[in-house]
Amino acid sequence: MLSIKEYKAEKRAFYKGLRKSMNQETKKSADRQIFEKLISFPEFKNSELILTYVSVNDETDTLSLIKYCFENNKRVAVPKCLDKNGNMEFFEIKSFDDLISSYFGLMEPSENCPVITMFDNSLCIVPAFSYDIKGYRIGYGGGFYDRFLSKHNVFKAGICYDESIETNHLHDEFDISVDVVITEKQIISLEDKNERKRT
Repeated sequence: MLSIKEYKAEKRAFYKGLRKSMNQETKKSADRQIFEKLISFPEFKNSELILTYVSVNDETDTLSLIKYCFENNKRVAVPKCLDKNGNMEFFEIKSFDDLISSYFGLMEPSENCPVITMFDNSLCIVPAFSYDIKGYRIGYGGGFYDRFLSKHNVFKAGICYDESIETNHLHDEFDISVDVVITEKQIISLEDKNERKRT
C-alpha cells in the first residue's frame, strides 16, 4: 500500500503530465471560463485583498486575474518562499513591474514590495495540480501553502482544470482544504463538505 507521500508523488507526476499535454486552445478557453467564474464569485467580489500565485508555463492562468485586480481597485499580493522549511509570506504588488524572476523561473515580488501582515477581507488563490470534491489538493510538495494557511484565516479558493478533479485524495492532518474549487465547468462549494454544486 502506498504511503501518502508516495501517493501524492504519483498523482503529482500524472497530473503534471496531463497538464503539459493540454491543447493550447483548450487551455486558453478553460482559463477564460475559470477567470469569469472566479471574478463573479461573491467572496471574490467582496474581498479587498487578493493573494495569488503568478502563473507560469502550463499552470492555471492567474495573469488575467492579476490584471483585472489592478484595473478594478483590488489589492494584489503574491507569495515568496523564504526558506526550505516551508515558510512563505505574501508581498503587495502594484504592477507587473514589481515582479522579478527567481532561480526556479517563478515570478516573485521584488525586494521593494511591502510584506502583508493583515489579512482582513482577503481571498487566497491556492495552486494545485488536482483537487478532490472535498477541497483537498495535490500541490507542489513543499508544504508552503499548508503552513501559511494554518496560520491565517483567509477564504481559500482552488482553481484547476475539470479533468483534474477527483472524488477523493489521500491527505493527512497537515493538509488544509479550500473553501471552494473552481474549474471551467463547475464551482464546487465546500461550505457543506458533502455537497457538490454544479453550475
